Amino acid sequence: METNFCYRVDIDTWEGLHKGLPKCIKIANENAIPFTYYLSLGKYATGRNLFRIIKEKETIIKKIPAWKRNHWKDLFRGILLPPKSIGTNLAEKLQEYASDKNTEFHPHGYNHVFWANNFKNFDLKLTSTYIENIIQEYMQIFGKEPIANAAPNFVVNPFYLELLSSKCFKFASDFIYHSPFLLSKTSSKEQNSIVQLPVTEQTIESLILQGKSGMEIVDFYNKRFQRLIDEGVSYICMYAHAIYEPVKLSSIIDKIFELVVKYDMKALTHSEYYNKKEEYPKKIIKEVVQGELKDE
Repeated sequence: METNFCYRVDIDTWEGLHKGLPKCIKIANENAIPFTYYLSLGKYATGRNLFRIIKEKETIIKKIPAWKRNHWKDLFRGILLPPKSIGTNLAEKLQEYASDKNTEFHPHGYNHVFWANNFKNFDLKLTSTYIENIIQEYMQIFGKEPIANAAPNFVVNPFYLELLSSKCFKFASDFIYHSPFLLSKTSSKEQNSIVQLPVTEQTIESLILQGKSGMEIVDFYNKRFQRLIDEGVSYICMYAHAIYEPVKLSSIIDKIFELVVKYDMKALTHSEYYNKKEEYPKKIIKEVVQGELKDE
């Protein structure tokens, strides 16, 4: 069985869009590996995450400190620096990037920080408004309707699934899970199902937090990929952020991409994988939690 490899990059900060994306484009073309970008729409106001951290008394134990992961300007975006939106000039650049064979853009929600902090409690009306905003802004930038979305921070709500499937969306990437699946709210509503192409792999960031060096990280993925191929896994999806891994850890990414070539994996965008029209197992969820899927 052929093993397919997808590389997902989230663009959820202004500096990730402005500075990280060009580096991603360069890495993708140098390695001939297509990148699937999930692009935050609406306002970029990353600094407002500070309010959640203080309110919920979050720690930085499970994440690389924000000042190491992000550009310093993003730490103040929305607090001391004004929020920013894509705008006409950058939209033209995104259209240019989108013409590259190794580049694919999908939405990554709307107003990323507010979505991540509040979306799970949205009612139907507000959820619908956000989905419509995604569609309209994506169309303004790319001149076509979006076919996929990735929920910021993997946060969804009970209305989100049905709204996506009732609109123009063909698939989503809203979960961390070991394989793609067809997600339905209930078994009796097949028309409200949508294909989920999840993140399957630990991030480089998580391995750094485990104390692994660059060489140990590459060795981890080497062993991991070999095992997955031996097991006949058809889908592997790695996950990164435009302002962090491609900017600060590009040498590790290059080594990982060498493994993709070594193991003769087929590197695809999410759309290319979806268009293979594989059979997906059906999943019905009773409880959705941030970052994972719990089966019925």
